[in-house]
Amino acid sequence: MNEFIRVMICALALVAASDSMAAGMIQRMAGSDGWVAYKVPIEPGQGAPCCHDRHDPANGERCDLDGGNKGFSTHDREDESSGQLSVYWRIRDGKPDQLRAYGASCAVTSNQPIRWIDPVAVGDSIGAVAEWTADDAERRKDEVGFGLAALAYHGDARATTELEIFSAQGHAGKLREQAVFWLGQARGAEGARIVQRIATTDASPKFRAHAVFALSRSEVGDAYAQIRDISRKDSDDHVRSQALFWMAQMQDARAAKDIREALDHETSDAVRDQAVFALSQLRDDAATTALIGLIESDQPRAIKQKALIWLGQSDSTRATDFLDRFLVRQSRP
Repeated sequence: MNEFIRVMICALALVAASDSMAAGMIQRMAGSDGWVAYKVPIEPGQGAPCCHDRHDPANGERCDLDGGNKGFSTHDREDESSGQLSVYWRIRDGKPDQLRAYGASCAVTSNQPIRWIDPVAVGDSIGAVAEWTADDAERRKDEVGFGLAALAYHGDARATTELEIFSAQGHAGKLREQAVFWLGQARGAEGARIVQRIATTDASPKFRAHAVFALSRSEVGDAYAQIRDISRKDSDDHVRSQALFWMAQMQDARAAKDIREALDHETSDAVRDQAVFALSQLRDDAATTALIGLIESDQPRAIKQKALIWLGQSDSTRATDFLDRFLVRQSRP
């Protein structure tokens, strides 16, 4: 069955089910305005999402529901002490107005009391979050990411299906991009499978390139090998370039050798330039080793010049010593 048709069939089935779920949830939450919350199982292996504020590090892991739209992170994927996700809805004029979701172990504050309505079935929560996210995509684009993140951390396979629906063609580009990101970031092997399919079959080169990034976020299976395959086979120069870049970012021991081999087989000058840049992005001393290797190789002069430029950006002592010796050699008659 065609993947697009399959996703649409799933969408129709879930819409019918989630309508009643969302209606029931909204009715439970609409008793009075303010923050309403409940707990559901959290997706295993994702840690406990909590807040971070780069402008105010002293706040640590505290989430302020009444403050600005802080980002959140999972510094420790093993930290799942509670095994639960706290979902917070702000009700205004009897309707959901904002949505946040954090690990239940995360400290959350508000200037007003939080009304807890446990127990809530995880499927009911997923249906409500998915419907709210779809509606809010048309109203306030800055809130869409919170809905998709909340879905991503729900500990139920239905959350993966909802994110796949949001990632399908027909939705707004920004919504699709964020859905694909969360599929790769938080939905395990099934999420990675969906992202890999998008990265290799989507009609838009720009969107395929974004899916490559999302695939690089996956920590299950061999996402690196899948991206390497894309770097060799995709028909679009930009997609192949992005694949090489993300290979370098993944801290995989195979990256230096594989990116170097791309220089031997790639026919596009733009992609070859990007391969040199990708080598410069390798961690620790690997970038210096790779760039020096290029300069001392039989690669074309243009490639060596690019390698020299990127090596000159390095602050490593080894790179500086090599450049000093190289310049001495070049100055000799």
